[in-house]
Amino acid sequence: MTRLIRIEDIEEFEKAHSIPRGAINDVILSRIRDLREKEELETYLREILSDKTETPHNPTEIADILTTVTIEGQPLLTAFVNKGRGIPSVSAKNTSHQIVRLRRMPGLNLIAFVAVGHIQDDLKADLVQVAQDTNAHYAIIDAVDVARLFIAYYKICPMDGTPYINGVCPKCGNEADGPITLIITVNEDAQHNVLEHRDVSHGMAKRYVADVWSDRHYTKQTLKKVIKKVMDQLRNSNVYGSLATERRFGNRPADVVWIFLYFDEFDRQTHNWYCRAQWISPELPKQNSPMKWEGEKFGEIIIDWRKDYEAQRRFWLDQQGDKQEWIQKIETVLPQMETLINQARAWLNRYEQNEINAQIFEQELSNLEQTALEVSSNAGNAKLPPLDCKECDQLFQNMAAQCHNVFLPFATWGKITERSLQQKLWLVRNALQGYETNLQQFEPQWRKFRS
Repeated sequence: MTRLIRIEDIEEFEKAHSIPRGAINDVILSRIRDLREKEELETYLREILSDKTETPHNPTEIADILTTVTIEGQPLLTAFVNKGRGIPSVSAKNTSHQIVRLRRMPGLNLIAFVAVGHIQDDLKADLVQVAQDTNAHYAIIDAVDVARLFIAYYKICPMDGTPYINGVCPKCGNEADGPITLIITVNEDAQHNVLEHRDVSHGMAKRYVADVWSDRHYTKQTLKKVIKKVMDQLRNSNVYGSLATERRFGNRPADVVWIFLYFDEFDRQTHNWYCRAQWISPELPKQNSPMKWEGEKFGEIIIDWRKDYEAQRRFWLDQQGDKQEWIQKIETVLPQMETLINQARAWLNRYEQNEINAQIFEQELSNLEQTALEVSSNAGNAKLPPLDCKECDQLFQNMAAQCHNVFLPFATWGKITERSLQQKLWLVRNALQGYETNLQQFEPQWRKFRS
């Protein structure tokens, strides 16, 4: 079935996802509209696609670029029709003949129309009709998308849209191998998403905490607007963690709201927020009010901008391991944990069956405690797991903690808490049950990686 394809859907173009449309200002757009079709537009596309085939620009040409791209892991025969600065207004009158010619291409899977001029609606209609007639998908890549693509793949300068020459912008001197810095101007609808909204109310105050995602390219002024918008939403929210809390506060506005703003899931995993914000109702009695944060005042909101965000991100990225290392860790530690749990169950069963006395039981679990501590430590002594392994790894860490908790009441190191044997037995049984509960949740997650 014919469908519209975005540039981010094409795996060869996936880096364009990191460049929001709001990043393309009038200065960049003006330079993009001046790109020459053959020397710049087509050349850059071929470089990104790694397509070295040259096609003649003459009446026999069917497509400017005929190549294979990948979408959702599937190779698709794709025809690119490109229009550079020579046609500032791209309409059916001056372009449809090239689109119609694609009906002659057997087995075509995708038609990609690329233009730096203004694409008119009649041309779009013809493109969709030809795509339907040939049972192909279609992509309309306008000047903004061209800019996003060429910035993401270091073909043009992100500051002014000027094509790089020998890796350097001839206009501002920006180097192509440096970080992409964007100046974004957006409206009140700046992109954001509330990832998690938690009710943390207590008896004297209605309180919320939220994790919020937004775009890393936005200016601080734009992020302030995002925070203000989310803050207003949460202040008037009626999400409650229990019926008792709902009955207590009803439709009353919140008294306290905290927001932690992240740029991606990795930052959230490492709790490396870019900024955090706090709002406290001026009507909340001081004795019920939390401690105020230090930071920039934005109306009644206090915003704390993290000064070491970039340094922390580099640190945590360096700590991130690959999936194979994570799998090997679990495959090494899990059997050791299972052995310890089975030994604990066996000694507990022998004690309950009166095969051994309390002294032997306590001594045997005490002897295994140091081993359990080492195994539990080894479960956590590795780099951060990949994001798609996060849930499974958390369950594994819970199992490792419960494994050590089975033996912890019999530890002979540190500050020893005096407990009766009955108290120790309760702790052992509770830890064994906790281990089993986490194991039942862990196993289906683990089968996603190892069957």
